[in-house]
Amino acid sequence: MTKTLPKLDTLLVVALLLAIGISEDAYSSGNGISGATLKNLATSCGDCHGSAAKTATVNILGPATLAINQTARCTVTVSGSPNMGCDIAVSAGSLTPVSANLKTLNSELTHNNKANSGPYIFDYTAPGTQQTVTMYASGVSGGFSGTWNTATNRSINVPLPIQISSFTGAMVNAHTVRLEWSTISEINNYGFYVQRRSVNDQSFTELSNVFIPGHGTTTVPQHYTYSDDAVTTGTWYYRLRQVDLDGTPHLTDPVQVNVVTSVAETQPLAFALQQNYPNPFNPATTIGFSMPKSGNVKLQVYNLRGQIVATLVDEERVAGEYSVEWTPRDVASGMYIYRLRAGNFVETKKLVLLK
Repeated sequence: MTKTLPKLDTLLVVALLLAIGISEDAYSSGNGISGATLKNLATSCGDCHGSAAKTATVNILGPATLAINQTARCTVTVSGSPNMGCDIAVSAGSLTPVSANLKTLNSELTHNNKANSGPYIFDYTAPGTQQTVTMYASGVSGGFSGTWNTATNRSINVPLPIQISSFTGAMVNAHTVRLEWSTISEINNYGFYVQRRSVNDQSFTELSNVFIPGHGTTTVPQHYTYSDDAVTTGTWYYRLRQVDLDGTPHLTDPVQVNVVTSVAETQPLAFALQQNYPNPFNPATTIGFSMPKSGNVKLQVYNLRGQIVATLVDEERVAGEYSVEWTPRDVASGMYIYRLRAGNFVETKKLVLLK
């Protein structure tokens, strides 16, 4: 009986697989091979399946945003005939196969034999830190001599559970301190508790019967206020204990408020906008301003094209000294302008963000 010799292209492929450390058995069995996405290779599946056959359609379906350690169901699809294959990788977090046509190999996912076709269903668990994750996928349809391609890399934003853009405290009268804070976005935010300590205390005490509900999950900026009407003369520190829906707590940095016998003792003599500190900065900077009388105040940050990048304050404020922290998200490095408007007073200064 005459044996049929393998085709030349098959021999070349086997030689290539052996050269890069992949056994012929792995190729012959049709089991997937990890490391075949744009995370690791410039041409992905094309390293084995030929660089010219880039005609399959590969898509990654999944969320654009996930909370820290949150898990979501994802899918990779590959167009074409059966006998497909795929490889799925991620820059951070973990992948778990759900459909029977996937297996885990070297922390990636790949098809488990050449007879299985898509879709490829898996669970992705976000990492435990804030970052932007990249998910990669490549796919083959029609067997070894079929077509291949890479998916468009998918970005998944993993933000902090809550992004507080500002937190300030100011004396309203000899017995009242007003706290104000704003969020850029919230994920599973149950709400806030207020904690306070005097300059002579070593630890914070949570104010009884004080709870400010959060907004759950939202990408719309939110503003909160609370007035502490039971303070005495002295220096006080306040902080927030923010709690997620699952009970996980997060503490803010404290703000200092000096309470004197009357507002007049601390009332500024003129409007003023201070230079931010530190400058240049990364990741956060503080902007201070003074108001000799109550009124509407607006503090905004602009790019050099005159477009508004952030609105830090836009509301009525009583006379006093204020400081606002700005922690920009998704803002490029460079020079920006911040402007204070209060009544007829307008002042502008520059700041520099370095990343």
